[in-house]
Amino acid sequence: MDEILEYNQPFIIRKYESDAQLKRLIEILHEPENESGLVLFSADIQALKDAVFRQFVCIEAAGGVVQNDEKQVLLIFRRGSWDLPKGKVDEGESLEQAAVREVVEETGLTGTLQLLSKVYFQGWLNDATYHTYPYKGSIALKISHWYLMNYTGSDDLIPQMEEDIEQAVWVDPKELSQYFEPMYPSVIDVLKAVFPYS
Repeated sequence: MDEILEYNQPFIIRKYESDAQLKRLIEILHEPENESGLVLFSADIQALKDAVFRQFVCIEAAGGVVQNDEKQVLLIFRRGSWDLPKGKVDEGESLEQAAVREVVEETGLTGTLQLLSKVYFQGWLNDATYHTYPYKGSIALKISHWYLMNYTGSDDLIPQMEEDIEQAVWVDPKELSQYFEPMYPSVIDVLKAVFPYS
C-alpha cells in the first residue's frame, strides 16, 4: 500500500476489503508527503460508506448557497479561502435550522431568508460534501449539507470576525470562477451543482 506515497499518483483505486485495510489507507493519505487521492469500490456501497464513517469522528454541518433578489451569490472569505457560510449542527437542531442560523450568524443578514431546496450532486450517491481535518488527537470527517436559499433585504453584510471571516460579498454567478482560487474543492462542487455554467 505504500505505493501511494512512492508513486504519488492522482488517484489510487482499491477494492474495499476490511476496516484494517481502510484504516491503513486513511493513515497513508494523511501523511504530509502524500498528494494522492483514493477511490474505493465495493459491491455494497452502503457498507463501504458505513466503514468509512467508522474511521472518523463524524461532525454534521449545514450551510447555504444564498442568492439575493438580483440573483447574486453570497460568498465569505475565511482563513485564506473563499467559502460559503456553514457550520456545525447544534444538538436538537435540524439540518435546515442549522443552515439558516449559520448563514445569519456568519454574514449578519437580518432580512427575509427563505430556504428553497436541498442541494443535490448530479451523478453522486450522496447529498453532502465531505472533508477531513485533525480533531482532538483524532481525525474528524465533516459532513456538510447544503441548501439553496433566497434573501430579500438590504442589510449590509457583517462578517463574523470571531469565526475568522474577513469578508462577505455578493457575486454575480457568471463571475464565480474568478473566486475558485483560493477555494476548497468541495465548495466549488457545491457551486457547480447549483450553477453548472460557473
